Amino acid sequence: MKKSGIRRLLTILAITIVLLFTMASCDFFSSETVYTGIDPDGDADGDGIKNSTEDLNRDGYYTNDDSDGDGLYNYQDPNDDGDGLLTSSESGDEDSDGIPDYLESYVTDTDTDGTDNQADDDDDGDGLTSDNEDPNGNGWNFDDDTDGDGIVNAYDDDDDGDGTPTLSEYLTDSDGDGIFNDLEPDDLDTDGDLTMNQADDDDDGDGTPTANEDLDGNGFWFDDDPDNDGIPAFLDDDE
Repeated sequence: MKKSGIRRLLTILAITIVLLFTMASCDFFSSETVYTGIDPDGDADGDGIKNSTEDLNRDGYYTNDDSDGDGLYNYQDPNDDGDGLLTSSESGDEDSDGIPDYLESYVTDTDTDGTDNQADDDDDGDGLTSDNEDPNGNGWNFDDDTDGDGIVNAYDDDDDGDGTPTLSEYLTDSDGDGIFNDLEPDDLDTDGDLTMNQADDDDDGDGTPTANEDLDGNGFWFDDDPDNDGIPAFLDDDE
């Protein structure tokens, strides 16, 4: 191969490497780039709700929020709950449960008690009104899924996923750590000390009692995450 051909090849290779590095540094291959064209302060579906507010689970992604499962993401859907009424016409909160009507379908009855969600202040029938199923205390129900089963606590009749209904665990605190049993599973042992969290007053085994890991003292343990790793302090032995 002639020297000019080798130089040309090396030049192309160098340019390719630079381009790949540039795209990687710009997070070109990340799904995050899907959202760069979405204005958080805009209103893509014209329903009167800002795009950023339609990120229900507050994770920064717009394409995993589809309240009615119709294939349209909430920020694109003028009828978020799929009940036939436009979001723009459902600005109230009929049952005063903290969940706006545009996210509670009047044709859905989660707990099959004969009262549709829009009129039911205890949507899952677990004995807790929906506005009290906000473990991180931020006033928003759609980022609270204690057992990670994809169902937010307000619609989940077993919040901690231990097989025991929330109804029979709420207001009981077996280990006296300040967290009711409905949020501490009896089949999870975070620190591996052979004592399940529901009976363990130091869930993460860090030497600090769980009762003392409500760091801001607001009565909510799930909003205390000093190292911002997504794990609340009472479950994190390296917070």
